[in-house]
Amino acid sequence: MQSSKGSVSRSNRLLRLGPSLTAEEIAKAVAPDLVLWRKEPKLATVLLSRLAKNRLPDVAATVLSLMRDGRVETNVYHCSAAISACEKASRWQLALGLLRQMPDLQITPNEISFGAAIAACSKGGQWQVALGLLSKMFDDKVLPNTICYSSAISACERGGQWQLALYLLKEEMTRRRVVPNDISFNAAISGCSSGGKWQLALDLLETMPKRKLTLTDISFNAAISACGNGSQWQVAVGLLGHMISMTVRPDKISYSSAITACEKCCEWQVSMFLLGQMLEIAILPDQICFSAAISACEKGGQWQRALRLLSEMPQAGVLPSEISCSAAISACEKVGNWQLALVLLYQMPLLRVIPDEVSYNAAISACEKGGEWTQALSLLRQMCSEMLKPDVVSYNAAMLACSKVSRWRLALGLFGEITRFEINPDEISYTAAVTW
Repeated sequence: MQSSKGSVSRSNRLLRLGPSLTAEEIAKAVAPDLVLWRKEPKLATVLLSRLAKNRLPDVAATVLSLMRDGRVETNVYHCSAAISACEKASRWQLALGLLRQMPDLQITPNEISFGAAIAACSKGGQWQVALGLLSKMFDDKVLPNTICYSSAISACERGGQWQLALYLLKEEMTRRRVVPNDISFNAAISGCSSGGKWQLALDLLETMPKRKLTLTDISFNAAISACGNGSQWQVAVGLLGHMISMTVRPDKISYSSAITACEKCCEWQVSMFLLGQMLEIAILPDQICFSAAISACEKGGQWQRALRLLSEMPQAGVLPSEISCSAAISACEKVGNWQLALVLLYQMPLLRVIPDEVSYNAAISACEKGGEWTQALSLLRQMCSEMLKPDVVSYNAAMLACSKVSRWRLALGLFGEITRFEINPDEISYTAAVTW
């Protein structure tokens, strides 16, 4: 009993201090347990599983090495738990290293070992490696299960390979008689979202209930995002309403995806309605929701509403971002209100937001529209002093500001800077340079 209590105490110390412990300290901590593990290897599995749960892959790998050196019988469950620790911490290289070591230890990887390694590659953005592992499973006569395929589909989704994600779900899993689960479908729907294939996303969403799979907020969110990327704001908003009718509670992601869909199509009224609806059902909007709504108002020429939303962000406990501030400045730019655009630009640091190139470009364009060429030039120079790199949009706005008041020498000088700084001029650049 005493040994068991001591083992638990040492395990807790590993969990508490794991990331900061050296290999020597880990060895010292587990040394008394090696004798117990030789008699009952399952005890080591318990520790490795706890290390996985706490995302301590380096400690798990060190413990696994100490087990081998301490002549503890190491099995597939020990290795799988260590690989799982790598997966949870997105350490795909370490996961692969542990998987490759298994045959040298005369341990045959199983579907759990491969599944954890594939999931690690998925989280690490390594879709090619994930598919390579899936293929190797067949070479090693290990049949992939639903988890393996779901992780591979997620890897393809994260890598922008929506065609491969759909192939795995619709063709490969069917051919291998592996039954997809909700994770498989959700990952494929997300893949369609990144590819802008909103119709395919809807087809998958409709298929899930037919497969006796439960539609969740994750399923709907991915489909709403796909509709947004496909400029189908009506369908996106319709899906949001369908969620509510099915008693699937929308979350911030649901609303931010729907508001973003409306923003892309300049539907500022619907964006404002959805933002208000969030508050009615006690969902607090986040930066993405506010920024998308502000941008929708900007695109719809509703500069006053855009400014009001920006002012409401701190009151709602949401810090403004570069995107929200830049959208508000752009709203002022569209109506030529250069004074207010400058006020917003200079207020950004007070809001703990650092102006970026987009913020300055919008302000310079506002000055150009307001005929304030000196302010436009001042902002262009200020960008450089703030370690920001002006682009063709910055220079075009400044050149147009000079051209409008017949300051053609200044415009030509700015055009010279474009070529000197290796910025590719466009049609607007040439027009601004020769207009006087």
